[in-house]
Amino acid sequence: MDSCSRWLRQSCFVLMVAACATASAQEATWIPSKIIGCDTCYVVNLHFVTPQEGWASGYDWATRGPVLLRTSDGGATWAPAPIAMPRFVYDRASFVTPMEGWAPPHQYKVEANDPANALGAPVRFYHTTDGGNSWSLRQGVVTESVTLGNASAVAEASRRYFQTARFVTRSFGVMAGTITFVRADGLGNESQSYRGYAIAVTHDGGATWKTFLFGMEDTHRFCGQNPDFASNFYPPLDIDFVGEQYGWIPALTCSRRYVFRTTDGGRAWEVLDTRSPYPNTVGAHVEFVSPSEGWSWDQVPLTHTMDSGSTWSVPTNMPVGWGPVFVSGQNGWVIGKNAEEASIIAPPSIYRTTNGGLTWDRDARWDPRWALSRLQYDATTSSLWLMGGPERLYRKSSTPAGVNPQRDLARTWGSLKKQER
Repeated sequence: MDSCSRWLRQSCFVLMVAACATASAQEATWIPSKIIGCDTCYVVNLHFVTPQEGWASGYDWATRGPVLLRTSDGGATWAPAPIAMPRFVYDRASFVTPMEGWAPPHQYKVEANDPANALGAPVRFYHTTDGGNSWSLRQGVVTESVTLGNASAVAEASRRYFQTARFVTRSFGVMAGTITFVRADGLGNESQSYRGYAIAVTHDGGATWKTFLFGMEDTHRFCGQNPDFASNFYPPLDIDFVGEQYGWIPALTCSRRYVFRTTDGGRAWEVLDTRSPYPNTVGAHVEFVSPSEGWSWDQVPLTHTMDSGSTWSVPTNMPVGWGPVFVSGQNGWVIGKNAEEASIIAPPSIYRTTNGGLTWDRDARWDPRWALSRLQYDATTSSLWLMGGPERLYRKSSTPAGVNPQRDLARTWGSLKKQER
């Protein structure tokens, strides 16, 4: 009897070890998707309405135009579909449920003579209730406006554009963009130059908005170059929130890097002027895992903050990286190079951390001939998605540790809001 029990225990142990090994191997597997009918299409953003039905926005290098791909088999295959809206609506959509989402009304500064873009005009935004199959352009009135920074620059501005949107709940949303000054040449022609940034906050689903207009100092604005040259000034590309109270918006010019920070759900915003020299500064995108700790990339190698965005530094164990995705305070992935790879000509790999970035282990190595562009986690499919590589889109087949897809909702730019810390 004892020998039989011992045999059963040993057999169970072997089976458990095998099961763990199988699960680990499965989690380490990246499954390529098949993009049918477009060998030159590349994905920028994706969203699933159900575990089987979804869409992906991207770019067709052959036609140099936007593309919308759809899947009905959980992302195994994708095919081009009619695109009814401007591409940026899909690229920058922010969903709070699989069905309901919002998107900003602009891509860059446009239509200087359109009164809908006037500084005090109603705030416009795109809204969908069917998972992005159709969109409606809505607007809400501005009930209050607050001036930040250089008041004379705000007074000089006459146009306002919102290029980024982030809804945290169905009622609470934030948009960010730019303000411009319009010059007329007396011949009926108009040109614009940037004057600063705009933030709009709603707590009633877009019916009413409070705006914050930030004017920059002249010496910080254009580095002495042509003020209409777009590379001198970056419209805000990202809005990140931890819960409903703590939020950040990075904003870059050629000479200054700002972080707009709120600790009260967008009712007030503090402007952090990060004066630390490159590369120990903020980039165009941020991903916070707690009210104090976050990561930044794009226009910086990969930087880390422990003081809510006031200061940033390059982590020594991952000096080159972009697009980190954290599905909890501890569990995350990044495309990058470790300290050893950064010192040589080596292709980036995918690295994973299970301890909040204290250490990173290589999750997958890729063919150096193919670029890796973005990681995104989607809670509807319980999958991590990789954009880039020879097949252009890959899916990690198992739910990462520490993720509860019934609790968390995916967000644009591949993040979840973290409850762990």
